[in-house]
Amino acid sequence: MKNNFLPTFLTFVICIVYTIYIGGQESFPNSHAGVWVGVLEIYNGKERTMEIPMKLEIAATSASDTFQYVLVYGVDMPNEDRRDYILIVENETQGKFIIDEKNTIFLGLRQFNNKLISHFQVGSNQISYIYTLYSDEIDVEVWVLPVEADFESGGGQVPTVLNFEGKAYQRAKLTRMM
Repeated sequence: MKNNFLPTFLTFVICIVYTIYIGGQESFPNSHAGVWVGVLEIYNGKERTMEIPMKLEIAATSASDTFQYVLVYGVDMPNEDRRDYILIVENETQGKFIIDEKNTIFLGLRQFNNKLISHFQVGSNQISYIYTLYSDEIDVEVWVLPVEADFESGGGQVPTVLNFEGKAYQRAKLTRMM
């Protein structure tokens, strides 16, 4: 009879260490609390039309499910646009968050792996914010699309497909300030 104690014991130890490691990792938003800075590039079609300094501040509050969430566009410029929002953890397990703009506007934010996605409509525009989270950076993408389809295809024997041509695109690579 072969003794399987050592391989079984090592497997058990590896599982315990892995569980402790995974359990000890912070999840968003705690994992990305801090000040993040970069340059927002604004595109109109193929052309980059503008660059402006951008900052994102994420800070814990006294409530465990609420964070300060501040977006600043045009950092240190005369026309600086500071947006003081609140980030509410709706369901951390499901990766559901709410951005409270503190003016009766609430935006849903959903986590898929290392991406946070918010999609909403303002007037005649659909807007998508996509934040890709890395340990040392946050990549931000903003897409603006029309509400009305630009054209339709398919139909009949195949599903109808509505096509929405992008109106604008913005991106930024934010790095944590030390």
